[in-house]
Amino acid sequence: MDEITKLTKKLQREIALNRDFVSQEEVVLLSFVHTWQQLEWLGKRFFPRFGLSDAQFNVLMILWDYRETGMRQHELASILMVNRASIGGVIDRMEKQQWVRRQRDPVDRRSNYVHITPAGIALLEKVRPVYYALFPDAFAHLNSNQQQDLLKLLERFRQGILPINKRLKEGNHEPS
Repeated sequence: MDEITKLTKKLQREIALNRDFVSQEEVVLLSFVHTWQQLEWLGKRFFPRFGLSDAQFNVLMILWDYRETGMRQHELASILMVNRASIGGVIDRMEKQQWVRRQRDPVDRRSNYVHITPAGIALLEKVRPVYYALFPDAFAHLNSNQQQDLLKLLERFRQGILPINKRLKEGNHEPS
């Protein structure tokens, strides 16, 4: 049995797939999804130790980069790929913890800027080093060249997703 067949069978067991895969594309996609789910699960176990969720950590990380100017709430939602109502709830909870603050946009009164607060910075400075310390274990089985290859492959994969998103946004659900 070759390596790809072994990996395919292993994935089939791990995701409890009770049928054969339809195609190689399905194998690769489900392998990617399964990996993403493992990363999400890791985050859901890690971040509560610090009293926050993975979504809140992501908000803090983004706002850290925009700590001088803040960021419009709807832009934050776009970067995180969530709807405006979802980001509103996350920001509400974070504001209660005093990790962020909202400020009305002086030009567009319908819009809010979100800023990281000193308490948010202090929390991020506590969480970030512990979080980054997890990465070496995750990449321990990939040498530098393999990591670079993975980066390139993921970029190429995302490029393939762009036209699908465009079609769906236009209401076209038919494959090209």
